Amino acid sequence: MVSAPCATHAGVYQNFDFPVLKLIASKYSVNSFGDIFKKYRKVNGLMQMHLAEKLGVDRATIYNWEHERYPPKVGRYDLSFLTSK
Repeated sequence: MVSAPCATHAGVYQNFDFPVLKLIASKYSVNSFGDIFKKYRKVNGLMQMHLAEKLGVDRATIYNWEHERYPPKVGRYDLSFLTSK
Protein backbone atom coordinates (compact mmCIF):
# COMPACT_ATOMS: atom_id res chain seq x y z
CA MET A 1 0.00 0.00 0.00
CA VAL A 2 1.33 3.41 -0.96
CA SER A 3 0.85 6.08 1.65
CA ALA A 4 -0.43 9.50 0.68
CA PRO A 5 1.94 12.46 1.08
CA CYS A 6 1.74 14.35 4.32
CA ALA A 7 -1.13 16.83 3.97
CA THR A 8 1.04 19.57 5.46
CA HIS A 9 3.66 19.24 2.74
CA ALA A 10 1.72 17.78 -0.20
CA GLY A 11 2.66 19.70 -3.32
CA VAL A 12 4.93 21.95 -1.26
CA TYR A 13 7.34 22.43 -4.15
CA GLN A 14 4.62 24.42 -5.93
CA ASN A 15 4.48 26.93 -3.09
CA PHE A 16 8.21 27.31 -2.58
CA ASP A 17 10.59 29.40 -4.61
CA PHE A 18 12.27 26.30 -6.02
CA PRO A 19 11.80 26.49 -9.80
CA VAL A 20 14.15 23.53 -10.14
CA LEU A 21 11.78 21.35 -8.09
CA LYS A 22 8.91 22.29 -10.38
CA LEU A 23 11.02 21.25 -13.37
CA ILE A 24 11.93 17.93 -11.78
CA ALA A 25 8.34 17.28 -10.72
CA SER A 26 7.16 17.62 -14.31
CA LYS A 27 10.18 15.76 -15.76
CA TYR A 28 9.68 12.72 -13.54
CA SER A 29 5.89 12.96 -13.21
CA VAL A 30 5.93 13.05 -9.42
CA ASN A 31 3.55 14.74 -7.03
CA SER A 32 5.60 15.65 -3.97
CA PHE A 33 9.01 16.98 -3.03
CA GLY A 34 9.87 13.65 -1.38
CA ASP A 35 9.22 11.83 -4.62
CA ILE A 36 11.42 14.31 -6.50
CA PHE A 37 14.51 13.43 -4.48
CA LYS A 38 13.76 9.71 -4.46
CA LYS A 39 13.14 9.57 -8.22
CA TYR A 40 16.28 11.61 -8.98
CA ARG A 41 18.36 9.24 -6.86
CA LYS A 42 16.97 6.10 -8.43
CA VAL A 43 17.22 7.37 -12.03
CA ASN A 44 20.85 8.35 -11.42
CA GLY A 45 21.79 5.24 -9.42
CA LEU A 46 22.60 7.17 -6.25
CA MET A 47 22.20 6.16 -2.65
CA GLN A 48 20.93 8.64 -0.06
CA MET A 49 24.47 9.18 1.21
CA HIS A 50 25.66 10.18 -2.29
CA LEU A 51 22.92 12.76 -2.69
CA ALA A 52 23.63 13.99 0.84
CA GLU A 53 27.30 14.49 -0.06
CA LYS A 54 26.34 16.53 -3.13
CA LEU A 55 24.23 18.82 -0.96
CA GLY A 56 26.47 18.88 2.10
CA VAL A 57 23.84 17.40 4.42
CA ASP A 58 23.49 14.21 6.46
CA ARG A 59 21.98 11.09 4.93
CA ALA A 60 19.22 11.42 7.53
CA THR A 61 18.27 14.77 6.00
CA ILE A 62 17.73 13.14 2.60
CA TYR A 63 15.70 10.41 4.30
CA ASN A 64 13.54 13.03 6.02
CA TRP A 65 13.00 14.93 2.76
CA GLU A 66 12.08 11.75 0.91
CA HIS A 67 9.62 10.76 3.64
CA GLU A 68 8.31 14.33 3.74
CA ARG A 69 9.02 14.92 7.38
CA TYR A 70 10.11 18.43 6.40
CA PRO A 71 10.99 20.18 3.13
CA PRO A 72 14.38 21.64 2.21
CA LYS A 73 14.81 25.26 3.26
CA VAL A 74 14.37 27.71 0.41
CA GLY A 75 17.62 29.27 -0.80
CA ARG A 76 19.79 27.14 1.45
CA TYR A 77 20.69 24.49 -1.13
CA ASP A 78 21.74 24.65 -4.77
CA LEU A 79 19.41 22.11 -6.35
CA SER A 80 20.22 23.01 -9.96
CA PHE A 81 22.10 19.73 -10.44
CA LEU A 82 18.75 17.94 -10.20
CA THR A 83 17.89 19.12 -13.70
CA SER A 84 20.92 17.48 -15.31
CA LYS A 85 20.71 14.10 -17.07
